[in-house]
Amino acid sequence: MNPKDHWESKAAELKKERKFEESVGFLDKVKGIQNSKNSENYWYKIACDLYEIGEYDEAKDALLKNLEINKKIYETLFLLAKILFELKSYEESLEYLNKASEDHDSKLLKNIQKIDQMKISVNLKKQSNIQIK
Repeated sequence: MNPKDHWESKAAELKKERKFEESVGFLDKVKGIQNSKNSENYWYKIACDLYEIGEYDEAKDALLKNLEINKKIYETLFLLAKILFELKSYEESLEYLNKASEDHDSKLLKNIQKIDQMKISVNLKKQSNIQIK
């Protein structure tokens, strides 16, 4: 069952039980799925919904599609590791966890390099202001 159908059926059940506020919450999830189809992270969002309802194999497939489109994304790699762990594919889970860590570390390193460049730039400006006075 796809996430949209799952949430719609949950909303219908709650509506029958006259739990309208809870029903609206599930309908909001359906709207979110429909609105996200044009989103860059559509497959990631679908995978999150599938993971939430325990459809691990389908969630894994959605994440692999997301990786084809977006290459490396920490969140995608990390969720894929969690799903593979749930599916008892421990070695493969560890591989994706390592990839997630590498992706996260490389982003962190790039940010540190940018900060260092900004510090150098600020110091150069301070030095030039001192020399002008």
